[in-house]
Amino acid sequence: MKDTDKITSKGKLCSILVVIALLCATLLVMMPVSAEDTTDITPRPDEFRGNVTIDGKDAPVGTFIAARINYENERGNITTTETGKYGGPGTFDKRLHVHGHEDEIGGTITFWIDGNEANEISTFSGMGESKVLDLSAVSIDRPDLIVTNIKTPVFLYVNQKNTIWVTVANNGTDDAGSFNVSLDVEGTILAKTIPSLLIGANTTLKFEYTPLVGGSYKLNATADPENLIKERNETNNWMIKFISAIEEARDDNWHQFQKNETNNGVTYSP
Repeated sequence: MKDTDKITSKGKLCSILVVIALLCATLLVMMPVSAEDTTDITPRPDEFRGNVTIDGKDAPVGTFIAARINYENERGNITTTETGKYGGPGTFDKRLHVHGHEDEIGGTITFWIDGNEANEISTFSGMGESKVLDLSAVSIDRPDLIVTNIKTPVFLYVNQKNTIWVTVANNGTDDAGSFNVSLDVEGTILAKTIPSLLIGANTTLKFEYTPLVGGSYKLNATADPENLIKERNETNNWMIKFISAIEEARDDNWHQFQKNETNNGVTYSP
């Protein structure tokens, strides 16, 4: 056999192998996906943007918009940065992303503008759809409870009673009735009750805690932990602070961290 015949034969063989590979790849693509293969698919979040009005007027900058599926827990939120608009059309613009579970596909999405239910609704697709949806709502005055400060000494002292001050404010548009304030110190829950809090008012509560060992402690203060008060914004009710506890003893005459107007040391007060 001539060399040219050998080269031609090899070329034909390569062509046949390429055709077979292409056919196999096509068959793999056309094969149906079994139900077993789709059970673990996580729904993709739908995203929204558009105009937003309250009482027929463009919503101001800082308006808080939340989304819920089937009136359950919040599934996404956004705060406006432009008057009368939420989200943007640009590739890198922030939009309202609504995350749902597989059993929520087809569920009703409701929108809440500063705590007021919007007139518009949508359906959760779970397919990552991008939608333009103008939102509107009629305002209802509501309180907005926030923890503005957790004031502590420099350190907590082991096996000694330490005072922790928590300040809560009402930044809403309505007075708040009775609600609880909790202070969670590494799983130990301390609680106080505020009988009422007027619009624009704040109050400071005194908590006492005795750490048993030294180390780092996480303080988590929450206003209305049971969510009994309907607010404009339900996501800003808490504050976290970290502090160390040490075993150094204090002088009995040095009440630096006690709210005591008659001691000879430095008064610690909120």
